[in-house]
Amino acid sequence: MISNLRARTGYFLSPPVIQFSPPRTGSTLLWNTLRICFPDEKVRKVHKLRGYEKRYRHAPIVASIRNPLDSISSSIQRYDKEPTDVVVRDQILEYEKQGMWDILEIMNKLKVKILKYEEFSFDFDFMFAELEDFFQVPIAAELKAEVADKYTIDRVKQRSENFGDFANYDQKDQIHGKHISRYSGASGYYKEYLGNEQIQLIYTHFKKVFDAFGYEA
Repeated sequence: MISNLRARTGYFLSPPVIQFSPPRTGSTLLWNTLRICFPDEKVRKVHKLRGYEKRYRHAPIVASIRNPLDSISSSIQRYDKEPTDVVVRDQILEYEKQGMWDILEIMNKLKVKILKYEEFSFDFDFMFAELEDFFQVPIAAELKAEVADKYTIDRVKQRSENFGDFANYDQKDQIHGKHISRYSGASGYYKEYLGNEQIQLIYTHFKKVFDAFGYEA
């Protein structure tokens, strides 16, 4: 109770930039970009929004979304599991708890920027331009260069392999073991990875997300 009250008080008095995303949607890239490119801002990384963060727009939110079929496929691989029906159902429940519905609640609100993984993960110029437009602040060229040098898919995959399991990670920038799937961040690979019934199960369950962001199965 007391800790929650302190969190709310801090949120209103000195709001951070909130980087919020369901897992495996490019959230770590976005979070590192924000903390490097806007060094004077506090940046908080979360996979689930608290109630007062959804209701009040004191803090800007920068979020990412990805085709749920690809993000769930990637999530299964980080746990080093196979995509059985049981595992897919467990992942659906995990994503329900990890922000998939929250993103629908905030998508049309003020001070919210939602970026689609498919548009920014391999196009840093697009990502920088969208953030500059959102914050109305230019990003210094040297800061852009630092992000581009450290956080390309290939560079992160190289580092990730040194950590082994997903439970191992760099505390500074949160690069995990198994951070990049064996499909290297590609889009649409779920068609090779999941069965037709599993695809339909995920699509049916999260149809509102597919519709809201123009994803198809």
